[in-house]
Amino acid sequence: MKKVIRNGLLLIVTLTASITLAGCGQQRTSQSTRVTVTFWHGMTGHNKTVLQGLVQDFNRSQSTYRVVANGQGTFSNLQQKIMTAAKSKTLPTIAQTSYTNVPNYVKGGLIAPFNTDLSAKELAGIQPAFLKAGQYQGKQYALPFSKSVRIMYYNQRLLKQLNLKVPTTWKAVQHVGQVAQQHGLTGLALDRAYLGELNDLAHAAGQPLVTTNLKVNAAAPQTVDAVQPLAHMLKTGTAKTAGADNYGNVRFLKGRTVLYCGSSAALGLIQASAPKNFQWGTTQTPSYQGQRANCVAGNDLVRFKTGTKAQRQGGAAFIKYLLQNRQTIRWATQTGYLPVTTAAATTASYQRYLKKHPKFKAAASELKTSYTDPAFLGYSQYLTALQTTADDLAVKHVAAATTLNKLQQTTETIIKTNQN
Repeated sequence: MKKVIRNGLLLIVTLTASITLAGCGQQRTSQSTRVTVTFWHGMTGHNKTVLQGLVQDFNRSQSTYRVVANGQGTFSNLQQKIMTAAKSKTLPTIAQTSYTNVPNYVKGGLIAPFNTDLSAKELAGIQPAFLKAGQYQGKQYALPFSKSVRIMYYNQRLLKQLNLKVPTTWKAVQHVGQVAQQHGLTGLALDRAYLGELNDLAHAAGQPLVTTNLKVNAAAPQTVDAVQPLAHMLKTGTAKTAGADNYGNVRFLKGRTVLYCGSSAALGLIQASAPKNFQWGTTQTPSYQGQRANCVAGNDLVRFKTGTKAQRQGGAAFIKYLLQNRQTIRWATQTGYLPVTTAAATTASYQRYLKKHPKFKAAASELKTSYTDPAFLGYSQYLTALQTTADDLAVKHVAAATTLNKLQQTTETIIKTNQN
């Protein structure tokens, strides 16, 4: 009898093991039949962790595709690796990049548009400024992901100490700078590449540095006048740009600077780095002559032509997943980037988040006055020329009219050379 029981138990164990192994074999087969979608990005630190969580959740949400995310370090490194991979024909399925790279990608025959992958309704649900940025030659080549705007950070303790209010205009910012300087403080901190502020002032004056029709307005009298307040602050030392650290938040967090104009993407970093007793807040960027303009920055997602049709479909499926409310809100609330769809921005959950975290309200408010630079061949050369203008004003204290006239001539040459 005992022998029969032992044989019966042995049979049960054997059958159980066989079933288990069979199940494992089926799981491996299921995983191996998934279409692999490679995704290159430039996220690091906390943002990389959040992104990896989104990737894992997408992979669990369906059984057709498997996204493999690979961080490439800085965005500069990412762009270099994309161009190297283009030459060796080893590009990923999708990648994070600036929409201003789209013209070069299209010229090289590297990327495919998304028009047939997203319905008109889905495209219309994306924030207008973000959607427009990814359009080139009538097609939607890029879709938004990590988008940001410029905001102004302020030191509450210093404003109170100097008996000043949070400034809302550039004239008021100049006044803050003058009062701060009298007390041995810095009025305004800027990034080394404070190109957004120069661009916004020109836009507020009704003279975009480069229009959508590629007309250059850098030397227009209205542009020169608009840049004067900032140029004067840089010349007098009431405003200072960052040095080797590149970003003005480093100076701001030392507690001797009243204001800092920078990216909303720095919110998370400042929140994590600020000393416990550091009292600070955020507001919209200052207006000029009653007008406010805010250039959209950040990165988008593009899909390369490499790989199989199934891989390209998988890339589109993953991006559509990221555009859904739940993922968009999760990304925005955990990183400080903006919701990329109008539906997500107006959801009760995101509004509750803003109420609980008021420092993030300024960035959301800036969407009403946001705009995007036109993407064109030679844009990277134009940015280099614009940085030269910024350095002329901040370091060499060249007259605004002189350096903007040089920018006008250089940019016109860049556009003419690249568009022919």
